[in-house]
Amino acid sequence: MGDFISKNSDIDVDFRPSDHSPDFRGNLVDTDIRYLREWEEAALPKSVRRFEFVRPTVFPVASPACAANLKPIDSAEDFLSLPLLHEESDLEWRHWLLSHDVRVPDRIGGSRLWHAHLTLAAARQGHGVALANRWLLRDDIEAGRLVEIIPANGSFRPIRFGAYTILAREDRWNSPSVLRFRRWLQEEVASSDTASGN
Repeated sequence: MGDFISKNSDIDVDFRPSDHSPDFRGNLVDTDIRYLREWEEAALPKSVRRFEFVRPTVFPVASPACAANLKPIDSAEDFLSLPLLHEESDLEWRHWLLSHDVRVPDRIGGSRLWHAHLTLAAARQGHGVALANRWLLRDDIEAGRLVEIIPANGSFRPIRFGAYTILAREDRWNSPSVLRFRRWLQEEVASSDTASGN
């Protein structure tokens, strides 16, 4: 955001982190950026436009110490016996496991921590296995604070069930400030993808 502000000093930026999508019916919000999961898309208001700027692969991670103490992983089903870390529900793990053809019980065990940053903090501290993506934790992977959990016989199928998305009201989608922000965001994503070799 600092880069956008310095390049667009004529735009006043009011940045408000929030766990919930804003009410676009009012005039207080121009855009919303969030990780939008496939099962959340139907709840979006019809008057809102969106642009998906990256749909990353989701994979299991743990601290190096936790990973070293896990029994060997032969298949995705083996995760059902591990200490799993969830955000507000088990839906992400449920979708990930179902995508690997695992028969999933009605309730998947594990701690529910409600926020992605708390879930990843618990994983860094060795409390279990979380689902994440490189956009969220590239620094942790590169620094060795978290490691990807892979099966003994190769790799898991790439799973993408959510995307980082910018949303805006239909009538503001092409307003000068929103258009400039969307273009800046696209350039930043392209630059990041080039730098990381994606």
